[in-house]
Amino acid sequence: MAKRIRRLIIFTLMVIAITIVFLFPIGFAYFYINALVNHGCDNRPEPLSSRLTHPAGLQKFTFSPQEGITLDAWYAPGTNGAGVIVLPGAWGGADTMYQEMEFLHEAGYSVMTYDTRSCADPPQQTSLGYTEISDLKAALDIFSQYPGVGDIGVFGHSMGGATALMTAAEDNRIKAVVATGNYADLADQVRRDDSQRAWWEQYTRDWIVRMYGWKTGVDMDKASPLKIIGNISPRAVYLMHGSKEIGDSRGDEQFEAAGEPKQFWLVEGAGHGDYPSVDFEHYKNSTIEFFNQYLLNS
Repeated sequence: MAKRIRRLIIFTLMVIAITIVFLFPIGFAYFYINALVNHGCDNRPEPLSSRLTHPAGLQKFTFSPQEGITLDAWYAPGTNGAGVIVLPGAWGGADTMYQEMEFLHEAGYSVMTYDTRSCADPPQQTSLGYTEISDLKAALDIFSQYPGVGDIGVFGHSMGGATALMTAAEDNRIKAVVATGNYADLADQVRRDDSQRAWWEQYTRDWIVRMYGWKTGVDMDKASPLKIIGNISPRAVYLMHGSKEIGDSRGDEQFEAAGEPKQFWLVEGAGHGDYPSVDFEHYKNSTIEFFNQYLLNS
């Protein structure tokens, strides 16, 4: 009798252990993805006009890319007949891109930016770039109607860069893209080097990919600038990536996959988003020169 009880206890403990081994990664994947896509705004955005030294006609408005989502946006008219939409990263407000808005506007461009879904009021779920394609297309609908806006470029940082590239691959209204520090392939970034990982880590990462799809309704494999960047040609692409992030962002691989015309700046010593602090003058001037070449002289 005692042996039977001992065996039953051992069997029960084994079942519990196996259940924990297989269910824990699923639970971890759920909470991990939930934290990413429902992160909210890192800091509630300041009014963009308070960050700009030269607002020069800056106008605030709202738009709804889809039912139930309203985003704050800002626009300032330019003088050179072209326009640039500026996109922040996943959890940033429009005010985080004030430097880019300012130097592009000073160069004569009409400029527009808007808060990410994470910084909406109330905060909305993000897909980290893919569903945001519809936001950018809605912004293009509005921006293209403003007087004095002819050819349009997009400047996007991080998730904004990924969205800019994926949108440009299917929307010819975008004539030139500057993307800084954007991921190459979201699913690959999660699964990368699976052959070198223990089975339980591969299992967890597979569940992260599945949970992303369940939470967002998007197949993570679709969130891939790397797969579609070649479709942007013959329109121009300029990629900027820091040397400290290139292993994760795979900016060099994205550059190889892009068609002509294309441009690449590997910012030595820069981590994610550090490009202006490493060499602000080159950051600013190379961006303006790129847009001048492909929006004004095309």
